[in-house]
Amino acid sequence: MIKIEHLVKTYGNFTAVDDFSFEVGAGEIVGFLGPNGAGKSTLMNILYGLYRPTAGEIRVNGKAMVNSVNGKQESMDTVFPLVKKYGGTVIALTLDENGIPASVEARLAIAKRILDAALAHGIPKEDVYIDCLTLTVSAQQEQAEETLKAVHAVRHELGLQTVLGVSNISFGLPVRDAINATFFAMALASGLSAAIMNPHSADMMKTYYACSALFGLDESCKNYLEFAQNLPKPEPTSVAPTAKS
Repeated sequence: MIKIEHLVKTYGNFTAVDDFSFEVGAGEIVGFLGPNGAGKSTLMNILYGLYRPTAGEIRVNGKAMVNSVNGKQESMDTVFPLVKKYGGTVIALTLDENGIPASVEARLAIAKRILDAALAHGIPKEDVYIDCLTLTVSAQQEQAEETLKAVHAVRHELGLQTVLGVSNISFGLPVRDAINATFFAMALASGLSAAIMNPHSADMMKTYYACSALFGLDESCKNYLEFAQNLPKPEPTSVAPTAKS
């Protein structure tokens, strides 16, 4: 489903990601482990669409994924001919020359403009993944709801696939998994197609499997049952006897 080959990211003379390759099959859930400075965050930011790699290739379902385009005319004029030439998919960020808009209407307008430009270049709509951009709730609290509304509008009004970097929502807050898992469930209910998330978070995985079952995406709840059976069993709680007078 996702294949990365010889990915490189450099900043001047510093190499953050050096010739990295891996593959994730359909239905697999993987995570990256390593010490600080190993390049995990840089790699995820490349997959998410925030950074462009220096070299290498990312493919989704056998297609190269271009990372990324946005609503700026210069960006669309540069990126879309490449997507068309190589038959790839593309992550599209809902920002333009004025930055990230605050309202769902403005983000939807950018998504529509990106879609129209993609279609004009002969790129099918199923190859366009719209990122409505997750902003930090601790700094811009009202934007959490706007992002969810934008995801719903893009998915149900434009019929496009959607993607979010879910954990951005909780940056700077304690007990981040509680915020992340709740926002993830709300985003899935709004029409989120794909998420950049931490698969080693028990809270996030509980949300994923529970939502898959509740939305009818997990036949007979088979995956949920298998997941639940493999969860650590809680330690029995002992109650100290109460002395009677």
